[in-house]
This record gives sequence, C-alpha cells and structure tokens, in this order.
Amino acid sequence: MRTGTTISLPVLFMILLFPFPFATLSAQDEDYDPYASIDGITMQEVSRASKKHGLHWCAVPLVSYNEQLGLSGRLAGTLFDFGAGNHYPDYNQLLYAEAGYSSRQAGIFRAYYDTKTLLKDYKLDFDITYQPDALYDFYGMNGNQAYYDYLLSTPYYNANYYLHDNPNYISSAFYRMKRNYLRVAADIRGIIKDSLNLYWHAGLGMQYFNIGRIDVERYNKGLAPINQIADTITLYDLYRLWGLVAPEEAAGGFHPFLHAGVSIDNRDRMINPHRGFYGDLFLTGTLGIGNLSGYSNLKVNFNWKHHVTFWEDVVAFAYMVGGQLTVAGKSPFYQNGIINQLLSQRDMFEGIGADNLPRGMLRNRVLGKGFEYASVELRINVFHFRVGREQLVVSLNPFIDEMMILQPYDLTGYEDNPHFRTSRSAYMPHVTVGCGAKVTAGNAFVVSADWASPLHEQDNERLSNLYFTIGYLF
Repeated sequence: MRTGTTISLPVLFMILLFPFPFATLSAQDEDYDPYASIDGITMQEVSRASKKHGLHWCAVPLVSYNEQLGLSGRLAGTLFDFGAGNHYPDYNQLLYAEAGYSSRQAGIFRAYYDTKTLLKDYKLDFDITYQPDALYDFYGMNGNQAYYDYLLSTPYYNANYYLHDNPNYISSAFYRMKRNYLRVAADIRGIIKDSLNLYWHAGLGMQYFNIGRIDVERYNKGLAPINQIADTITLYDLYRLWGLVAPEEAAGGFHPFLHAGVSIDNRDRMINPHRGFYGDLFLTGTLGIGNLSGYSNLKVNFNWKHHVTFWEDVVAFAYMVGGQLTVAGKSPFYQNGIINQLLSQRDMFEGIGADNLPRGMLRNRVLGKGFEYASVELRINVFHFRVGREQLVVSLNPFIDEMMILQPYDLTGYEDNPHFRTSRSAYMPHVTVGCGAKVTAGNAFVVSADWASPLHEQDNERLSNLYFTIGYLF
C-alpha cells in the first residue's frame, strides 16, 4: 500500500534565492540593452536579444534531505566559451564540473569537457565521474518478477493513522549494498555528410566497480544509535547465497570498453533544444579482466529524440525512445544497470530510475540483460524575466516515462521463493508520471526539479519523490 509520508524535504530556497551568478568574463555583449522590454516577444527574439560571446560561467548549489541519503549538498557549475557568438546559443567549448556528498556517504564527483574547436571538423568529449555509495539500491533481477516488500526495510507501518511496530522488519538496509563507481571516457565525432547532419563516432574508456555488502562498522561510525543500521542479512547476500550473483562478479572489477556508431542530429542546439531530432545506433564492447575474464560482452544501443516547438516557442513537445541489448558474451549484474551513452553530456549512463529514466521509480528497480525505454513530455514556458544582465525562463514539463525488460535473467527453480513472483511476466512495462519545474539561464544552463511517481506501488510505494538535477533528461 502506498504511503503519503514525506521523506524528501528539499531546501528549495537555496535554489530560489541563489542569484544565478552568470558572470561575463569577456567584454559586454554589443547588443545588450538593460532597459529593453521583454514582454510580448517570442523566445527566439529573447534569445537574439541575449546573444552572448566570449566566456560565461554559471554555478548553482543544490541542497536536499531525505531519510535514505540524509542531508545532501551539491555544487554544479559550467564554463561556456561562445567565441564570437555566431552560433549562440550553441557554444564552442564547455567545461562542466559537479561535486556533491551526503551525510549517508553517497556522492558524485564529475568533470566533463566538450569542444568543437580543438580539432577542426571534429567534436571531442572527455568525462571523468566518480560515484561512491555506501547504501546503493539493489532490488533484484527482472523487474516485475522481483517482489519488493517495503515492510522488510521499514520498522513501522501506518494503520488507521497510527504507527505500529512492524514484525516483518529486517533492516532499513535490506535492499542495499556497497557500490563505488569510476568512469573515464573520451569520445570523438566526425562528419559523414554535413548536408544530412550525419556523423560517425568512436570512443574508449574504463569503468571500475568496487561492490560488496555494506561495510556496517564503517557506515555506523560516528552516527547516533537511532541512525545506525543493523548488521543483518541483505537481499544482495541472498542473491550470492542462491548463486544468482556469482563469486567472480561479487566484488566488481575493471572493465575497459570501446564503442563506435553513427548519429544524425539536426537539433537547433545541444542544450535545451527547441526543434529537430537526434538519432544514434552504436556498439559497445566491454572486456572483463582477471577473475572477470568470462564477462566480456558486446551490446547494441539505439536512441531517437524529437523536439517540436509551437505557439511562438511557448509550448514544446518532446519524446524519446531507446533500447540496449546484449548481443554477445555475458555482462556482470552490476553492469546491466548502466545505460551506455554515445555522448557523455549527462550522467544518465549511471543508474535506472530515481532522477533518471524512468523518473520516480526506485533506483535500479529494473535489472535485466536488455531493455527498452521511452519518455514523452511537454515543455511549457510560463514566464521569463531578467536578473541583472541574465535572461531567465521558468517552465513546467509534465511527462510520462516507461521502461521494459527485453532480455530477462533465467529464474527457473525460484518459483517458490518468496522474493520472486515468477508467475508474473518480466515483459511488463514500468510506467511513471510526473511534472518538472525548470529555470533556464541564457538558453544554456538549466536547473531542474522533478516530481514523479510510478503507476504501480511495486516500483515505489512513496508519493514524495522530488529530485534536483542539472539540465533536461533529453
């Protein structure tokens, strides 16, 4: 049964009161008029009136709290190089950095560099991301066939508006494990046919996973007894005991990878596109090293994104469809929760659910060898205004997300296991609905707050799922 208890208490004023310090490091824009009226004009005219050149930067703090991660703080910033401004709102170069950590020992540390000028006619991307997580979500395999019993991780339950002790409670960390993740990648894009916006891509990188059961002693160190977790069995321990997680993959390891593919892209801009479409098809080959030598694999990915703007740029319709399939070899279970990306512009490659697709679903609720996903949303510009020299746009975007496993694990022999519902089909869509609020600065930097909830409580029994991120999902 769903609960209405609020477990996410975002400190929204930290965002609303922060003045979006979009500082100009070059000379003032020649066509800037601080007294120009912006009422009654289209967003295209606003964009032209706010044309930028040279270097600009923007940074924003994000502070939130929830019962699982505790108090979380993040600082994200972007440095843009618009050059002479001939391609604004597109940029010549971009440097993005983000750092965040929570009181429950989960964090993200990321740096991303994108340039179109370092090599003529080529686009280069470099990304390094480190995400430590002492309480990483693990809900089992095959989505709908993995039974999620939130009472196993909830000490109390609500009946007739009173809290009662839960006799089925095991631990608040029953659906948790340790996972530290490092990803380093470099990508290059070249032109196949410029008139068709057709490109080739190639890239290489390395992933390192350090996983295992929760380090209870280290996690509890310095915490008040009421905030400590019990050293009891977890679902991850059970999967190891049953052999669904093999000994070779139980601790993680190094995985170098190569990918190559093609894309078509006629969007009007890379960040916050208003019009156009993007599609890609690519292969990713990943090696297993040492004890993981039997876990080399080849996966194929496809994506299609389309943006249509109407009503004088006030309302936009956007949708995306995509999928990932294992076509050869075998990948470790922890790697099947990674969505391969041809371009590393957002950390969407890490994790399924929560603030990634499908938004609002329990993180890693869907775990299979192959899957498809889709999203449909409206983007409605509510109003726009200036803060100093910066043009800000506030918008809403209701959305529907979906994901379904296409290549499930074989769970034969687990029909009577209470942690599975093998009578259900793994080929059932997981659907979430929600609405986001966005603040866009200069058509280039987007701060996002999304609320979402799944249609089925097996995908998340909570209704209070609010996430703060940078940028649109796609």
